[in-house]
Amino acid sequence: MTLMPAPVNCHVHLPPNFSAFASVEDAVAKAVAQGIKLLGASNYYDHRIYQGFSSLCREQEIVPLEGIEIVCWSEEMAQKGWKINDPGNPGKVYLCGKSLRRLHDPTERAGELLAKIRSGDEARMKEMAERLEGVCREAGLQVSFCAEQVVADTAKSAGVDSDQVVLQERRLAQALQERLFEVTAPAERPCALNRLFGTASKSPDDSLVVQGEIRTHLMKAGKPAYVAEEFISLTEAMELVRELEGITAYPAVFDGMAPWSDFEQSPDVLADSLEALGISFVEYIPNRNSSEALLATSPVLQERGMTLTAGTEHNTNEMIPLMPYCRDKSSLPHQCEEAFFQGALKLAEWQNPKYREALERYAN
Repeated sequence: MTLMPAPVNCHVHLPPNFSAFASVEDAVAKAVAQGIKLLGASNYYDHRIYQGFSSLCREQEIVPLEGIEIVCWSEEMAQKGWKINDPGNPGKVYLCGKSLRRLHDPTERAGELLAKIRSGDEARMKEMAERLEGVCREAGLQVSFCAEQVVADTAKSAGVDSDQVVLQERRLAQALQERLFEVTAPAERPCALNRLFGTASKSPDDSLVVQGEIRTHLMKAGKPAYVAEEFISLTEAMELVRELEGITAYPAVFDGMAPWSDFEQSPDVLADSLEALGISFVEYIPNRNSSEALLATSPVLQERGMTLTAGTEHNTNEMIPLMPYCRDKSSLPHQCEEAFFQGALKLAEWQNPKYREALERYAN
């Protein structure tokens, strides 16, 4: 029996991660309204919200997937100066663990690795916040800024305890932008941001633009507030996914970077590298890709034995549709939609065989 692809999204971030959604309830309600039949969460490093998320999804006849996104480090790639799937930082790797079956009952080793990541991330965010405050002082801007306050504010906004908050660069950038807007009058802001960035802001009164500029000019590799994420290696990240009994997936960027990264310079080069690592799942975020790039890369990866999935991330303030789409807002090419649905079926079956059965019913 041939199934028509059901609308699926295998990768979103939920509060208290930096997210377009106000809450888990908001995310699920929007999935219901948009006809999404599978929704996969990929939060960073704390997953206590997943139990409520999965329960609510099931109530609404949506298949839930519980995953993790891990930011890790490849010293080999860093030594080569290679960019992987981060446009600004050689050696930095985003990796996903999909359909984690032992997330709520982790092995001892998984617990050790998660604790190592949390402590490393907390130390990094604390140091970056201190550096950001220092850069502001040097620019003559009196901004009181610390990671602990950002954590407290995020927890309050998300309605969770502070220990459930894992800060990300985007959250620091948003918090700093809000502080800057508080201490500068609109007429003074262009000059203040120019001193801070060392160049003119493209839109000094647009909060989202300024947040992006904070990351670009202050937080990326080589910039004054940058702190490398070298506390967990690519090997350890893959070990963590195995220990949590999940499926390792590589989030591809392709023409979301210009030029294409060294690691992804062609689909065959990417497939060679992933095969060497033992990774057979590739996850697209199609809204950063052209339809031409999707059609040029996806068949080659499938021919090389890769399973393809897709998501939207929803890790900015912009509320975009939950159904993955191409960069120019067009619908996915049919063959890509079919491939992504088949990948979602595999993830659903790994999470829980009953989930695959449910997704097949929803597709009919």
